[in-house]
Amino acid sequence: MSYKEIYELSNELYAERLELVEERIEQIIREPAIEPAFADYFTSVAKCINTIKNHSADKEFNDLFYSQFDKENYEKSYANPAYAVKVLGDEYGQLLSAVYAKIAGSITHIYQGDIKYLCIYAELIVELYNYFENANELSPDEIRGCIYSFMHDYEEIFAEDDNRALLDPAYDYYTELVNEADLSNDDYLYSYGLYVGENERAGRAHLASFSDEEIQAMADTYTEGYRIGFITCNKDISKKSVVQVLYPLGFERMIRAALKNFEKMGMKPAMRPFSTSVNKQFEYDHKEDMALWLDKAYVEYRLECMHNALERMKDVACKCGGPAVIEIFGEEPFAPVSKKEAAHFNDEQQKLAVHMTSVRSQYMNSYSDLHSI
Repeated sequence: MSYKEIYELSNELYAERLELVEERIEQIIREPAIEPAFADYFTSVAKCINTIKNHSADKEFNDLFYSQFDKENYEKSYANPAYAVKVLGDEYGQLLSAVYAKIAGSITHIYQGDIKYLCIYAELIVELYNYFENANELSPDEIRGCIYSFMHDYEEIFAEDDNRALLDPAYDYYTELVNEADLSNDDYLYSYGLYVGENERAGRAHLASFSDEEIQAMADTYTEGYRIGFITCNKDISKKSVVQVLYPLGFERMIRAALKNFEKMGMKPAMRPFSTSVNKQFEYDHKEDMALWLDKAYVEYRLECMHNALERMKDVACKCGGPAVIEIFGEEPFAPVSKKEAAHFNDEQQKLAVHMTSVRSQYMNSYSDLHSI
């Protein structure tokens, strides 16, 4: 089953819900009926949802969407927790900024044809908006509880999708893109939904200047290094049939050749593309947003969902040979600003986060080792 078939089935479950919630989103944009300060936030986030819905795979859209996070515009964006707290107050600014960041970060799903995230985040915004219709009777705990419930209720879906994207070659949107796109110009880069900047465009142009023989030599070095890694670790690569391909946007010409090499080795790719950051401060500000809902019960449930997801796909997980990574160098040094308005783990949450990461790694390794025994 290909990604198109997977999402066709999934979309059937969400299409009607999305149609209903879109009407409410439009109403929020046209006639916000809450206090002006909060009305501006909900109008902005509703417009962001509409922008994602009406996405297009071109430079104009990519520049427009990601411009809200560039260094200049970010200073007055609700995605910036410092600005959100300044406008919305200490009680709600941090929470609502985290929600905005979550929604904006979900844009890549819609490019793959998956409407699920657009639907559930739109429903979350409408639910939050309904609370603010009675702002005089509202407490921050209600908003925090709403977000907690959302994260908890959809954790099973998040875990399933995250693990499938990480391990399952059937989710082959990026594989199809690499193998079938016209790589002679920048146009295809905008089909990812990821930020496309000068680094990505320059990378593509640089690889376009290489001969086919040079590209093949690069691919051979990449895939042979992966194969030799198994020999060095005294592991049998023949027991594996999935490789995680981590590559930067712009390197598709080399990756196309590498996929053919992996195919000769009997391996199918689980593709994990990445691009440079539009604004590393934005990412830094939200790196611990989970602190807003992280507690022991959530961690236990999340780990349960992770384990169940891996169990359901153990026939795929056990065949994964691990990542083949292309690293990039030469990015501008980043000096982060630690903002008091951003979410931060307390000591107990830090322990829970470390525990969660450790156990997840154990789960992944245990399933990966099934074919190594």
